[in-house]
Amino acid sequence: MGLGLIGNNIHGSHGNIYQANPFLDLDLGSVAKMWTNIVVFLSAIWGHLSTLIAGCVATFVVGLIEKHILKRPISVKAEIAILLCFLFFACFQAWQDTYTSIRGLQAQINGKTQQQPLIQVSPPVVTVVPAPSPPAHTHLTYIPPELTANEPIPPFKAGQKIAINLGFYNSGDYDAHNAADGVLLRVLPVAKVENAFRRYGKEIRLLPGIASLPPLRVHRLDALYHTFLTPPLSAEDAYAVNIGKSGVVALQKMQWSDDTGVYELILARYYLAEPDGTFNWHALAEDGQERKLRPN
Repeated sequence: MGLGLIGNNIHGSHGNIYQANPFLDLDLGSVAKMWTNIVVFLSAIWGHLSTLIAGCVATFVVGLIEKHILKRPISVKAEIAILLCFLFFACFQAWQDTYTSIRGLQAQINGKTQQQPLIQVSPPVVTVVPAPSPPAHTHLTYIPPELTANEPIPPFKAGQKIAINLGFYNSGDYDAHNAADGVLLRVLPVAKVENAFRRYGKEIRLLPGIASLPPLRVHRLDALYHTFLTPPLSAEDAYAVNIGKSGVVALQKMQWSDDTGVYELILARYYLAEPDGTFNWHALAEDGQERKLRPN
């Protein structure tokens, strides 16, 4: 019968009741651990065998002294006391070795805990790439058309060529390159003036050689302009212009290029007699329109 079954049987009215014996109800794991510790303890004492041998030698020497010198025996208790003293010192030395070893390990652990490792972390290298500058786009502006200073004051006459100054300048923030312009002057009845650009704009040709001029610099009012002449007025055209039934239409295309592309600006105006006999310039719907012809 195993340990777990050893106990006392108590008889009662309802049958047998098993009562475990607390002294025999042992934990086998604890017993095994206890015997292991005993073996370790004995091994530690055996490590100090020299102390035990010294006790035996001392007992032997005492025996010689009592036999040959004192001529009388020493009590067995004294000899046992000597052996127990040396056994105590062997146990003490075993304990001292263990205690010193534990203190040394604890000191090492405390030293490692207090001495934090020095971690050197190099800061990350951040390379800032500047955002690319937007392409430079500039703008040109027309100079209001006007008759030349030596042009005869209206009324106009048959055979007369009306001289008109047309020009432009750079009103933007960047240089304009390859500036060129083309002009078309026509005398048209008032009824056809409003559709003049849509009808005749395709006939405008850029002046040759203008593209070879230096670039138009920014914020400068020195304009690039030309004087253009109308075809000779017939008697009928001269009369119609003088009374306001026809107008002198000035159509101009101006092209230039910059970093973003090639652009075109339109001038579409007409010179018309007013009811009071004065003459003024008027703008058509396309006047001042800028459009991008193609990217660079």
